[in-house]
Amino acid sequence: MSVALATGAPWRQIFWRDFDLRMLGRAVELVLAALTIAAISVQPSLILMFPFAILSVWQVGSHRLRLRAERQMWTTLSEATGSLNTLSDLNALLNLAVRSVAALFGAGRVEVELWTAGQERLVRMDQGVVSEEAPDVHLSGSAFVSCALESFSDGPIGILRVYLSGSRDQLSDREQAALRSFAASLSRAVNNAILHADLAVVAESHAQAARTDPLTGLPNRVGLMRELEEAVRRSDGPGLLLLDLNGFKKINDTLGHTVGDHLLVGVAERLATASARVGGFPARLGGDEFAVVLAGRGNRHPAIAAQILTEINGLISVAGMEIDVRASGGVATAAGRVNIQALVDDADAAMYRAKASQVPVVVHTPPEDGGPPRRLDLANEIGAGLSAGAFVLRFQPIVDLVSGRVVGCEALARWEHPVHGLLAPAAWLNLVEQSDHLAAFTQYVLRQALDAQREWTEAGLDLLVSVNISPRCLLDEGFARTVHALIQTRRADPGRVVLELSETVPVSGLEAVDRTVTALRAAGVRVALDDFGAGPSSSLSVVSRLPIDEIRIHRSQVARMDSSRAAAVVVGAAIELGRDLGLAVVAEGVATVEQRRVLAGLGCRYGQGSLFADPMPSRAVIDLLSDGRGVAEPLPEVEVPALVGEAVAP
Repeated sequence: MSVALATGAPWRQIFWRDFDLRMLGRAVELVLAALTIAAISVQPSLILMFPFAILSVWQVGSHRLRLRAERQMWTTLSEATGSLNTLSDLNALLNLAVRSVAALFGAGRVEVELWTAGQERLVRMDQGVVSEEAPDVHLSGSAFVSCALESFSDGPIGILRVYLSGSRDQLSDREQAALRSFAASLSRAVNNAILHADLAVVAESHAQAARTDPLTGLPNRVGLMRELEEAVRRSDGPGLLLLDLNGFKKINDTLGHTVGDHLLVGVAERLATASARVGGFPARLGGDEFAVVLAGRGNRHPAIAAQILTEINGLISVAGMEIDVRASGGVATAAGRVNIQALVDDADAAMYRAKASQVPVVVHTPPEDGGPPRRLDLANEIGAGLSAGAFVLRFQPIVDLVSGRVVGCEALARWEHPVHGLLAPAAWLNLVEQSDHLAAFTQYVLRQALDAQREWTEAGLDLLVSVNISPRCLLDEGFARTVHALIQTRRADPGRVVLELSETVPVSGLEAVDRTVTALRAAGVRVALDDFGAGPSSSLSVVSRLPIDEIRIHRSQVARMDSSRAAAVVVGAAIELGRDLGLAVVAEGVATVEQRRVLAGLGCRYGQGSLFADPMPSRAVIDLLSDGRGVAEPLPEVEVPALVGEAVAP
C-alpha cells in the first residue's frame, strides 16, 4: 500500500506485479522444504545439501526478478520519455515528469525546479499529490539524488530531485543511468515547450501587428474585415461607417507629413473614444480613411454614425496649431446578406456622396445602386482607363478681358467612363493623385495638351496651353526633364506652355519645389499659381518664394465679389500683388458682364469662364476661332493699369 501511495499506482497493480515469479518461488521453496523433511527422516546428513540448493534457487529467482525489473524500468523509461516529447504545454509536461519519475524509482517525493526567465517554478509530487510551490520552498530531512536539466546552449535551466524512501540513500548504477537518460529527455522536452510558448507569443504578436495600424494603434483593414466577418456571423445586420477627413491632403501638403500624422493620431483617439461609447469597432484603412463596425439594429446606425462624426469634428491642437477637423461618412447595413466586400463598397459609395453633397453622413439604400460610381471601383480602373485612352481633354478659352481676344486655353481632364459616362475631375482626380498612376497620368495629359496646341498652330492660331499638375509632381527631381523632353518631342514652344501649380504646393518640401520650378522656367516653361484665394494663408509665402509667372484667382472669390466685401478685397489684393510683382493675373469663373467690367477695372487683364465659352474639344477651339473674331466684344471704355516691370502677358 505504501508503494501505491508513493507512486500513485493502483494497489491492485502493485499486488499483481511479478506475481508469477513470486508464486513460482514460493512453490519451489515449499518443494525444497518437503524434500528437506523427507531427506532428514531418511538420512540426517543429507541436510547439508539443501542450503546450497536453496541458495541457488534464491539466486535464480532474484536474478529473474532483477532482469524483469530492469526490463520493466527501461520499458517504462522509454514510454515516459516518449510521452514527454508529445507535450508542448509546460504545465502538463512537468506534471507527467514527476509522476513518471516516482513510478520509475518508487520514490515518494519528486521535484522539478526551473530557473529560466519568466518560467521560474517548482513542481512537486509528494505521496501521489502534485503541487506547485515557489522556487525557494524546499523540503529537508530526506536523502535525495539530483540531475541537472540543461538548455540547448546556455547551461543548466533547472534540476530534477528524487527523494529516496526508507533507508535508501543512493540509486544503483542502472538507476542512475536511467535517471540521467530521463533528465536528458526532460531537458529536451522543457526546452521545446519553452520554445513553443515563445513562438506562440511571437506568432500572436505578428498576427496582432498584421491586424493593427502602426501609426494610430487602431485595427487596420485586415482587422476590420475579420471583425466584419465575425459581426455578420454573430448578429443580424451589423452596420459599417466609412469616413475620411475633408481637406486632409491640403493639410498634409501644406504643413507636412509630420503634422498630418499627428492629426491622424488625434482623430484616431477621438474615434476610439466615440466608438467605445456606442459599442463600435474602430479601424484605420489607410491615409485619412477610417471605419467603424456598428452594432445594434440597422435603423439606429445613421444616428450612431452622426454621433461619432459629431465627436470627431472640431478643433484639434497639433504642433501649436488649432486645426479644424471635418469628416464625411457613409453608412451601409449588412441586413440579409453576407457579402462583406459589397458592404464596404456600399459604405464607400455613400461616403463619396456625402463628400460631394457636403453633408456629414449619407446612408446607402438599395435604390442608390444606379447612382454615382464607387470610388473604390474607380481607383481600381485608373490604369485600365489610361491604357484605353479613356481620359480626354476639354479646353476652356482664356480671354483678354478688355479686347475679348482669346490668348490661350486651359486643358481640363475628363474621364469617358464606359459605364458612368463623362466624369468630371471631382469624382476621380484625388484618386489619381493618391495612386501609383500619377506620373503616367500627368505625362498622358501633357502629351494630349501639346498635341492640341500643335493642331491650333497648324490651323494658324497662336495660343498658349495651360495644364494643371499635381503638387506631388514638383517633388520629383526628374519632372522638369520629363516636361522638357515632351515639349521637344512635340516640337512645341515652351514659352506657350503654362503649368498650373495648386496653391497647396507642399511647403514642407519647398526647396525641392524651388529646384523643380526653377528648372521648368529655365527650360522656357511658364509657371502659374492656381486657385489663389481658395486655400490657406500660406499662398503669400509661396508667391514670395517660388519663381512664378502668373496668378490665377479662384472662381469662388470671383463669384462672391458682388455680395462679399471680403471676396472683393481678396480679388483686389491678388490683382494688386500681381501688378506689383510683374505677374499676369487670370480670373477664373467669370460668368457675368459685370464681373468682367469690375475685374478689368481693377487691373485684371485675363479671365475665363462661362461668359466667354464652356470647355470644349480641341477641334472645337479651331472652329470657334477660325473667323478671326474673339469670343466677346471689346471694352474700349475700360482702362487697365499698367504692370510694374516687364510685361508677362500671355
